[in-house]
Amino acid sequence: PGEWCVDFQDRKLYFYPPKPLGASEILLADISEPLVRITNASHVTLRELIIEGGLGHGIQIQGGSENQIVGCTIRDLDRYGAVLEGGTQNSVISSDLYGLGAGGVWLSGGDEKSNPRVPAGHRVVNNHIHHFAQIERVYAPGVNSGFTGGGGGGHHPAVGMYVAHNLIHDTPHVGVLFGSWDSVFEYNEVFRFCTVSSDMGAFYSYDQYDRLGNITFRYNLMHSSDEGDGIYFDHDHRDMKIYGNIAYLKSTGNRGTGYLYKIGSQAKNPQSISCYNNIAIACNRAYEFVSALPGEGRIANNVAINSKQPWRYSVIRDGKAVVVPEGYASGKTMVYAENPGFVDIEKLDFRLKPGAQLLKDLPDFEPIPVEKIGLYFDEYRRKLPAAEEIDRYNRKTRRANLGYDIQDRK
Repeated sequence: PGEWCVDFQDRKLYFYPPKPLGASEILLADISEPLVRITNASHVTLRELIIEGGLGHGIQIQGGSENQIVGCTIRDLDRYGAVLEGGTQNSVISSDLYGLGAGGVWLSGGDEKSNPRVPAGHRVVNNHIHHFAQIERVYAPGVNSGFTGGGGGGHHPAVGMYVAHNLIHDTPHVGVLFGSWDSVFEYNEVFRFCTVSSDMGAFYSYDQYDRLGNITFRYNLMHSSDEGDGIYFDHDHRDMKIYGNIAYLKSTGNRGTGYLYKIGSQAKNPQSISCYNNIAIACNRAYEFVSALPGEGRIANNVAINSKQPWRYSVIRDGKAVVVPEGYASGKTMVYAENPGFVDIEKLDFRLKPGAQLLKDLPDFEPIPVEKIGLYFDEYRRKLPAAEEIDRYNRKTRRANLGYDIQDRK
């Protein structure tokens, strides 16, 4: 029951229904264009609509300004749920996107080459994005902000985007893809990613020095991925700001680095690293830093708990990354085998108890506002999904073992 097959010669579809069809709704899609398209219009609001059953994107907004998708349900589509291309200040707010063949929300726009850069300023806020990339199994994220292409990287302009308070989970590959300039990713929760393919992160980029930078990641929670990494810069990482994030990966496979920086083009384009006040728990490796300017960034007040390897530091010598013993951290990285004072790690409650050992060891550590991470109530989101409903505390990724694998790029 639930299985189907196609007889291509006689052009017949056979479907074994999971239950009697008498009271069931049967939906057949034959539209390859976006179900809703808004082109060069402004101040249009799509509010509390159900957009479903198409072979293309759900909603595509091209150009225009201050258009909004709010409180909508976007589901059962072959491509992206919502696409914002060009224009300024367009938004996807407090919507549910799931059952998608490709990704959740695609963002592009702004001018990277002007001085100063011109932001598009699109917003993706308070959305529940889950069970996506069901047809396009790799490089189809919950949110795409500046990454085009597949293995080896790709790029499109996505300047000044704001992605916040989203709940993103259950995907075979990546949670969020990013590139371009001047965006902020904050208060997002990403979990059960990389269920099919590894060498990928909750947040991932592969981009070049002259076309990305000044991106902020703060107060994001990434968890429950056997093979995934947390925040992963697979090439360059120019002027990135990483602070107040939590990577609780529960790594059981060969991969699993909480905060991962690769060498990129640093032999030609030296880059420093700013990564402080972050937490890594149950990772194969908590932190991996590679920098040609080790004295210029801030690496301090980081915490590694129950991780096989707390850190790996490398500097650039003769164009190659050379591992050094302790290296260039500008402050402490505290290493613990057990909980140093969080209320309940297993239940993802990362508030610090009064008198926590962590605060004694790192007096300058700033408690992370975990109560603000993820979805929140508003006039369109009147109910939040229960932890049991989304299986939030499940330790296993349930790897599908479908044979997709993206190897490290040399």
